[in-house]
Amino acid sequence: MLVSLLLIIAIVVVVSSSVSSSADCWDGQAQQATITVAEPLIAAINQYNQDHQLLPKSLDALIPKYIDVLPTPAVGSHQWAYQVTKHGYELYVQSSNPEPPSLISSLIFGRGDFDDRYFRYSDVRKVWEMADW
Repeated sequence: MLVSLLLIIAIVVVVSSSVSSSADCWDGQAQQATITVAEPLIAAINQYNQDHQLLPKSLDALIPKYIDVLPTPAVGSHQWAYQVTKHGYELYVQSSNPEPPSLISSLIFGRGDFDDRYFRYSDVRKVWEMADW
């Protein structure tokens, strides 16, 4: 009975890992699509900065004056994250499952469905990069 229960739990975890990983698209085509949809967002951030002499505290501050809606990135969680840094800002998309696996999942399956990738634009360097945290 216990072995059957553990087998069922293992199957559920493996299936859910493959589903969450397939939801995150990180290929070159998705990265290029994300760069393309980010162009008006980056322009809106820069225009806000020019108008106010400071960067917006959040992306919501851009709506509706600088951009009607936030575009949807084609990679990762499909949601933007934004951070003001010492010298500029970073715009990035994380994996849809950036949290570390539970201890049990780690012991049984290794990393489990933990995915710590991100795709980031650095305003200071003016480049996009794909990396792990």
